[in-house]
Amino acid sequence: MSSESPSTESPHVELYEIVQRDCAFEQKAQAALELGERYLGVDHAHLTRIDRDTDFWQVIVSTDPPDGSFPTGLTLDPRSTYCRRAIDETTSLALHDAPAQGWEDDLAFETHGLRCYHGTPLVLGEDVYGTVCFVSESARDEPFGESDTLFAELIARLLERELERKRTEETLTLRANSISVLSRVLRHNLRNNMSVVRGRVRMLLDSIPDHARPGFDETILENIDQIIALGDKARKLEHVVSTQFNREPVALESLLDNLTSTVGVDDGGARLTVEGATDITLEVMPSLELALRELVENALTHADDPAVVVRVEATSETVTLSVIDNGPGLPEQERKVLDQGVETPLVHGSGLGLWMVHWIVTTHDGGIDTTVTDEGTTVTVTLPRVRADPSPIQNRPPRTLQHGRDQFEAVFEESFDAMVLVNDDRVIMHANEHATGVFGLTQFDLLGLTLDEFAGDVSELEAAWSELQATGTYEGELPMVRSDGDERVVEYSATADIVPGQHLVIGRDVTDRRERERAFTRSENLYRTLAENFQQGAVLVFGPDLRYQRAHGEGFEKLDIDPETVEGEHISAIFDGETLETIRELYSSTLDGESRRCELQFSDRDYCLHSIPVRDETGEIFAGIVTARDITEYKRRIRGLEEKKDRLEEKNARLEEQNSRLEEQNARLEEFASIVSHDLRSPLQVAESWLELTRENGEESHLEKVRHAHGRMEALIDDLLTIAREGKPVSEPDPVDLGALSERCWRSFETRDATLEVRTQRTIWADPSRLQQLLENLFRNAVEHGGEGVTVTVGDLDHGFYVADDGPGIPEEDRDDVFSKGYSTSSEGTGFGLAIVKEITEAHGWDIRVIPSDAAGTRIEVTNVDLVGNESVSEGGSG
Repeated sequence: MSSESPSTESPHVELYEIVQRDCAFEQKAQAALELGERYLGVDHAHLTRIDRDTDFWQVIVSTDPPDGSFPTGLTLDPRSTYCRRAIDETTSLALHDAPAQGWEDDLAFETHGLRCYHGTPLVLGEDVYGTVCFVSESARDEPFGESDTLFAELIARLLERELERKRTEETLTLRANSISVLSRVLRHNLRNNMSVVRGRVRMLLDSIPDHARPGFDETILENIDQIIALGDKARKLEHVVSTQFNREPVALESLLDNLTSTVGVDDGGARLTVEGATDITLEVMPSLELALRELVENALTHADDPAVVVRVEATSETVTLSVIDNGPGLPEQERKVLDQGVETPLVHGSGLGLWMVHWIVTTHDGGIDTTVTDEGTTVTVTLPRVRADPSPIQNRPPRTLQHGRDQFEAVFEESFDAMVLVNDDRVIMHANEHATGVFGLTQFDLLGLTLDEFAGDVSELEAAWSELQATGTYEGELPMVRSDGDERVVEYSATADIVPGQHLVIGRDVTDRRERERAFTRSENLYRTLAENFQQGAVLVFGPDLRYQRAHGEGFEKLDIDPETVEGEHISAIFDGETLETIRELYSSTLDGESRRCELQFSDRDYCLHSIPVRDETGEIFAGIVTARDITEYKRRIRGLEEKKDRLEEKNARLEEQNSRLEEQNARLEEFASIVSHDLRSPLQVAESWLELTRENGEESHLEKVRHAHGRMEALIDDLLTIAREGKPVSEPDPVDLGALSERCWRSFETRDATLEVRTQRTIWADPSRLQQLLENLFRNAVEHGGEGVTVTVGDLDHGFYVADDGPGIPEEDRDDVFSKGYSTSSEGTGFGLAIVKEITEAHGWDIRVIPSDAAGTRIEVTNVDLVGNESVSEGGSG
């Protein structure tokens, strides 16, 4: 199968014409798929609908005939298709020879035998709708190229647009109506409604007794007041920015009197004074009073015991108004708002009034300086007494002029652009270092030459020069010829009389950029079509300097970014940190000729980036195109599925634990059933036999043996119930005096001539009743099996205790069986005494074992016991 693609001009035009047709979606999709089939050189093409939640996959439109391999209406298990990988990766999947690319064991290849596949996800809104697929049973000679993938993605995007068209139109209509209503609400109702809310809240709070009033009552009112004030400032700012004011002579004394009499100085101790000569007339706009009022009110608001001074200083040319407060100091971000007009969305809510001050002072040709010390903040506003002359340099005070010259020299020498100063005859008087790269001569060699000697078209230079002399500033582009004869294009901006008789020209060689732009223009239709129809993302073009040349897409709306503000910006002006490094690496690799993909986070959203190099007619890379698809919702769904998986695993673990407990309980029941059926049967049969004899001969002495058999059954039943009870884990142990409990247990049953020795004063953590049962069973066992005069000893072990006797002991071969249920060496015993002991130790999490006693009897050791105080002993060893 051939991998050669048709020319890149007519297919794009034809595709665009297809989507412009006035016909049903299916007809457009059919024609687009057939075009893509020819373009990619494959056998079949189809549009699928996929629902991953229900494992649904269906062909919606297909180029296959009804009896073909993939006709319209065909449904398959998506796990048997390559499409599953395309939608999982949310990007195009290109296989030109599946087995050769390591897919020979994939279920899709095993099921359908397709060696060639190119699939692109089709997304509607936030959800994957399906895929646009191009397939062949035979492999391609060459891999799919970048233009192939871009064309397939373009088809997918256009089909997305057609499916979304009606939804988008309805959404836009609803949005327009909503904005209109919201605008009216904000414009007419926000302040009135918030004022009503404040009054109602005030009445509600006043009706509540002081002792029952919530501690946040004043916070509620403060926040309402802030919203009302913000609405007022927003209206004022809108008025200031949108209104063209005229300057008029104003008496400063009258302006300040009005300010001091109306500003919000309450009776709480706030002080506002004016110092200096105020009998001055200024040529200002009405908005100046609003700026001064904002500065004074801001100063009064941010101090505990505010004392604000407005100090006036004047020269013949300027008036300086200093607002001095004793507050905690203006934050750095708000100082930037005043000094530089710097504003970000995060600061804008609190710095709105200060931004307005900066705007007003700037429109008065004034300046602002902010100084913060431990004593407070001083905001100094410097204003010209009259409106500045269009060429004011000769009238400036010497200090201001020198400061300006110093700044000019620094900018002149450090600028990355070419800068030259020329006189009225266009003779170069001064040139910076970067001018040498533009003109092709050293700084020294440039001096004395005229701009005319480098002009590519002298008539264009003459026209630009005339415009500069007439307007004072001019900018544009001019052709020039370097000293080596190389023809270049220079982008320039010029300012007349930067000093009297000298004119500043700033230039930048844009020849390569213009050539790249012309090359890019040849593929502009392709870019524009892709950009305008790229759903849930953005398309951007970047140059070798890593500045954005083009930016477009719906994805900018979610970020509240105007794409036009991105164009011309360097990536470092938009990104920072790890994101910046990822973008830099991606773009650099693209400009080196690689097509790359990556995922990253930006502004709390997830994006999948795909960048490809753009080449000119000679094959040189002059730019890169990157598509950024918003995959935030996809990632959120994946995380949701993972959380569901974790919850299911936790649930399964709990079920397994429950099953384990049920199995343990069933085993215990089976064991009890076996004991009941076996151990109770013998005494029951004995009782029946003696009762039968009693009936036959009336001998009442037999009834004593019946009573004895019943007593044995009762003992067995009691022990069975004890085992069932003692097997439950101990969850809340108490401190227990082991020695005192041993004494009480010894007195609780008939010990005959046996003796107890207590060699412990230890306190341990245990269930008192169960520990008592354990000791009684051990004591009873020792007394019953130890013989006459047996001595029983309770002593300490490291991390436990022991119970020993000096009786005949337990044979070594029987020690492993003594804790088994039903084991007994006595015909009168139930065989459950030591089994109950083991159940109690296991319920406590203890260990138990039998060893020979030091006194030639039996010693039962209980270890792994929690000791109160965690003391340890050496007596008796460690077991």
